[in-house]
Amino acid sequence: MSIKLSPRTSANLNGALIVIGLLGTVDNVLIHWILRLHRLIEDNPYTLHAEILLVVASAFLLTVGIYREWSARNRHSTRTRSGRDVDHHSKA
Repeated sequence: MSIKLSPRTSANLNGALIVIGLLGTVDNVLIHWILRLHRLIEDNPYTLHAEILLVVASAFLLTVGIYREWSARNRHSTRTRSGRDVDHHSKA
């Protein structure tokens, strides 16, 4: 089942996915690992596992957001000004 979103809603969703993914990745890598300013769970053997899982989840959100935005822009660029689809694969 697919939900049809308006272009504006879709762009907002893509932007939110990209920002959440980017901030989650940068926060975990830069703040937690490189600068070691604070850890997710102190003095626990599973701290590293939890942080790796959060980095993977954030990278996944970032990838999904970028892919959705890239796909939307490619779909938009294949249309003419009149709004009709252009078939680039047909032989004239």
